[in-house]
Amino acid sequence: ATVAAVGVGQAVAFLMGIFGFLQGNFFWVLIAIFIYSGAGQERQMVLERNILGGLTVEQAFSRGAQHLSPLAPLKDAVDITRSTFQSDFPICEGPALVGLLTHTRLIEALGHHGPDIAIGEVMLRDIAAVAPEDGLLFAQQRLSELGVGALPVVRDGTLVGLITNRDISEIYRLASIRADLLTKSSS
Repeated sequence: ATVAAVGVGQAVAFLMGIFGFLQGNFFWVLIAIFIYSGAGQERQMVLERNILGGLTVEQAFSRGAQHLSPLAPLKDAVDITRSTFQSDFPICEGPALVGLLTHTRLIEALGHHGPDIAIGEVMLRDIAAVAPEDGLLFAQQRLSELGVGALPVVRDGTLVGLITNRDISEIYRLASIRADLLTKSSS
């Protein structure tokens, strides 16, 4: 229904733009452009919800994410970032997740404290985690609400990986092209 409404809205905006142009009323043309653009963005959001709505964190998260100790120096995170694509780090004390070092926090802490400060001094505490069975839309909303680029993925109290905005974007691209490439659960 929303896709049909978007089509109608864009058609009306197009006609409004032509009418405004023919009448020499460029204010109408400008309004038509905004309506057409807004309808296109709404269509994109609906498509994204439809695609991501049927997927779970299990299908998208990074299983090989490295975690660090809160006692480790910040330079350990820098070394891993330089040698991998990972820029956010779950922080664990033994098996327990105790925080998250985001890329933003890493950069800020390097500038303010230098590379030798303990990660535990600058990490985010009480960070929400997601479970593999959580919906991908839920994870995306959580990332947005918390203003972070990554969240730890925890199963039965054990860290199993990290979900990032990049992971969600990649799975969205894949599902947009070929939904049959993705299964409901990964093995």
